[in-house]
Amino acid sequence: MTIKETINNYTQHNLENADFLERSARENADPDKRIPLFKEKLKQTQFNPALALDFASLLQLSDDSTNYDQYDLDDMRKLFDSLVLLQPYNLDVYVEYAHFEWSVMNNKNKAEELIAIGVAKANEKVEALNELQQSINTYLN
Repeated sequence: MTIKETINNYTQHNLENADFLERSARENADPDKRIPLFKEKLKQTQFNPALALDFASLLQLSDDSTNYDQYDLDDMRKLFDSLVLLQPYNLDVYVEYAHFEWSVMNNKNKAEELIAIGVAKANEKVEALNELQQSINTYLN
């Protein structure tokens, strides 16, 4: 399997998994009804998004033409797009994607856009953690 095929495979799995997550949430709000759907989906895939992120990072560092001649930079962008879609609160995805856009693609605007989105996602989680801490403190006092 070539690197391009591997990237396309990862991207396809990401899109399918993101679609599954969106569809299962939309169709079944009840967690007890969603659990069997997840069990079945997990039987069908052994995909790990953390591997895809590390793989994308390694591809950016490769100096070997036998590696980078096997894919287009647009394939990398599609892979990062699918990772953002699948894991919208994974800050590592935004860091790596912004780094790719800045360092590899020389696309300052896209890098800054990704940084802004990542910071906004981080702030949402910091706010949620602060609210939870406040609830804990209120409960304990």
